[in-house]
Amino acid sequence: MKLLKKIVFLLLPIPLTITAQTQADSMFAFFAKHKKTTAIYVIKNNGIAANYNGNEVMPIATMPNLLVAMEFAKQAAYKVIDTTERVNLKEIVKYYIENTKADTYEDWLTQMLVQKKVENNTVALIEIVHGMLQHNSLALSEYLMDKLGFDNIKSTLQSYNLNDHDAIMPWVGALALYQNRTNANEKKMAKAISDMNEEGYCKNAFLMHVAIKNDSMFKTKSFNKQLSDRFLLMWSDRLPQASTRTYATLLETVVKEKMLDAVYYRMLRKIIETPHQKDFARYSTNLTTTKNVLAQAQYTVDAKGNETVIVYTCTELKPMELQQIKRWHTDFENEIITTTTFANKLNVAK
Repeated sequence: MKLLKKIVFLLLPIPLTITAQTQADSMFAFFAKHKKTTAIYVIKNNGIAANYNGNEVMPIATMPNLLVAMEFAKQAAYKVIDTTERVNLKEIVKYYIENTKADTYEDWLTQMLVQKKVENNTVALIEIVHGMLQHNSLALSEYLMDKLGFDNIKSTLQSYNLNDHDAIMPWVGALALYQNRTNANEKKMAKAISDMNEEGYCKNAFLMHVAIKNDSMFKTKSFNKQLSDRFLLMWSDRLPQASTRTYATLLETVVKEKMLDAVYYRMLRKIIETPHQKDFARYSTNLTTTKNVLAQAQYTVDAKGNETVIVYTCTELKPMELQQIKRWHTDFENEIITTTTFANKLNVAK
């Protein structure tokens, strides 16, 4: 009988404590695994809370759209442009290249139609800048860059002393360089583009932008083929680059409203902040992606006045990794905002 009791005791299940990895932890683990291709810079209440490759100049997708939004806010605040101006959709769609798999213009247009914001084939100018930020649309960006003036956007970049930031160029104009209009050998075409120095590449991107803007038949004549993954990656790799520190310090000036007057910042907040976010008095997020890059620039101010700026980039992503990070990033950001232990996890990643 005693032997039977011992056997029964040995067969009883032993309780195990298994903690599932959270989405935030998955993101921290991703940083640990990809040390050379990721960067993050975090500022909390005036202090640097994390700097992981933050000084490295890296791909940041189309994060410079923030500079476009800031120039828009300046011109709107000082009455250079009218945010209620009606813009004909044909002026925007000319910059939409359907066969690139790189633009979300149609998603924005569907939203405008559902919300009944399209009248006589026009939309309000303010909806274009909101759409650029919310949908990461290249066509909307290109239209606004032209509307506001590339030189004015360049001046905004310079006024904030973003010294490690590459020059701004037209996204769609650059993308048009990769259209194989003469059925050339793709390998030779790729080499010719790769051999262009930065000045030559930007110059040709601007020439393409002007052609798209002024010749209504240019797209029909020239953009007749699906861009290969090879060319999409080349385009992504030559978008302007900067450090995460640069954008974090830029957003800190926005949070603290350091540079310009109250009129400007009231307008800027209307453009880049999302109102009525639970637990936050102020909330701005700008997640941008290309085929192989995901970059985030975010700031929050909670109900108690605690300020958090988070800027990070993940580069050289495989398609599955890009989709995973899209699932993980919100919990990751929330942990950074709400805890003080996140920095330890990033330190482990180093």
